[in-house]
Amino acid sequence: MYKKVDPLQAIRQYFPPETFKSVEACFRNYRFDLRISRPRKNKLGSFHPVAGINNPLITVNADLGKYMFFLVFMHEIAHLIIHQKYGRSVLSHGEEWKAAFRRLVIPLMDNRQLPPDLTAPLQQYFITTPATFIRQTELLRVINRLDGKGHVDTLTDIPVDAIFALSNGKRFVKLEMKRTRCRCLCLDNKRYYDVACNAQIFPVSDTH
Repeated sequence: MYKKVDPLQAIRQYFPPETFKSVEACFRNYRFDLRISRPRKNKLGSFHPVAGINNPLITVNADLGKYMFFLVFMHEIAHLIIHQKYGRSVLSHGEEWKAAFRRLVIPLMDNRQLPPDLTAPLQQYFITTPATFIRQTELLRVINRLDGKGHVDTLTDIPVDAIFALSNGKRFVKLEMKRTRCRCLCLDNKRYYDVACNAQIFPVSDTH
């Protein structure tokens, strides 16, 4: 006889314990399927509306730490909420999505359900609520520390002529430091770009 597995219990391990009531509420209030995805360089999660009888699909990368996993999951739930209300008539990361994302996460901050260290950088992030966390250096550093991940390096942290990669995997050489951006040469297409100085960067193991 097979043992029945509660799907919510099966995913509990991916979330911080203090956030799981909010996660359970999402499963109660909305219809969707969650897929734990293999790691992807170009995205941390995704939302796919599916036509017909199938539920919309949310994916989140399996290699994320618990706090990043939770925030990416809520990011995608906000997409689900906006799609159900507006369909494709509003911008993907427009004001409607920003408001939905804030409504999902800010109550946890107000009720002290998130670590105190996370509150200030999240409050700063929610002032404008950009589509990604990639330039939210302080927020990324706090999340990585809570998740036991490595230090977050930014373009400011490396010297001129150093080689680095961005989250999309493209390799660059840092050429010139400006006020808020750095002039860089992309080694993959030989084009020049002005990259934000606070952009998260990654080491390059093979420069050939």
